Amino acid sequence: MRARVPASAKTGITYGRVRISTQPNLGPTGSAPDGYVDDFQVYIAPTDTTNFTTDTNGFAGLVTGIASIAGSNGAAYQDFNRDGIADIYVTRAETVVFVDDEGLATEKSTIAAIPNGFSTSRSFLGDINGDGYPDIIESGYVDADTVVAVSSFNTANVVAGWWDVLSGTNVDPRGVVDYDGDTYTFSINGKTESGEPHAFQGVCKRRVRAAPETGEAARCPWTWMLGQWKVKRSDDTTASVTWEQPSEKVDVLVGRWTESDGSVLTEQVGWQPDRKQLVANAYGAEGVFFSVLFNKVDKDQMSGWYRNRNAEGEVVNGKVEINRISETEVRSKLVERDGTVLTEVFTKVQ
Repeated sequence: MRARVPASAKTGITYGRVRISTQPNLGPTGSAPDGYVDDFQVYIAPTDTTNFTTDTNGFAGLVTGIASIAGSNGAAYQDFNRDGIADIYVTRAETVVFVDDEGLATEKSTIAAIPNGFSTSRSFLGDINGDGYPDIIESGYVDADTVVAVSSFNTANVVAGWWDVLSGTNVDPRGVVDYDGDTYTFSINGKTESGEPHAFQGVCKRRVRAAPETGEAARCPWTWMLGQWKVKRSDDTTASVTWEQPSEKVDVLVGRWTESDGSVLTEQVGWQPDRKQLVANAYGAEGVFFSVLFNKVDKDQMSGWYRNRNAEGEVVNGKVEINRISETEVRSKLVERDGTVLTEVFTKVQ
């Protein structure tokens, strides 16, 4: 939920209470015949007055590495490729700029032009079709009617194209389009610490989700690599890793890595069934660590993103792919953001 913060607001921590009940005009305290109450801690940040210089590529210094995009009319952000880092969507240019954890724009993906030549002026992002992937909503004005175009990312994190265009549909000041009558607005009235009246409005949407997967359907599809494995890399380094599963009923592994330079890392690997992601984190002495998020997971193949830090404090990140060749051999390919490729061969110790 978002709220516009007035310029006169005091910065720092404050609190808000939300009460829902069949009894109207409830205050922040007191009894009620039914309902629900919840308290939220809110941090009001000061206005950011930092001036960012523009780099030679045309982007503000906050994000670098990609040429300027013509025809833009605002921007929004969302984690489109689900690597845990917000990406940028450029309104009207219909372009997504993917950003890594160091603020470097790694690539861009341009969506096909909106049908019928409609021109849009603002965009909103969210999962409006309930498939777990971000959707893009663009709106604009043509002959006093609001035009709304909707695009969706598919399960491969690829833009699926504009799958709907609506015209003559009113969009309220918050940019909300109620397609099927399941959107509701609400307002919360209260007072500031100084006793001045304060109110804000919000929007909520009724969503009926599919039943969550349970039992075997919720288990990790990847076949675990249990036992001891030898690792040989294309940079002539080697390693040995042993993975153990504390319980066959739980999709969690504990691993111990021993690198050829003598460093030792302890790893935990776990499956997140709601996001269908496999996450691995390993830590060693002197700040050494690696973190991997696989957002595409099958029985014999996985791909995703990784981030490593060595004892010298050097951090690298990029894309990773893993393929099972046989029950005793698995191969991986890591591509850094600068294009450097490292391959690994895992061989099971019999």
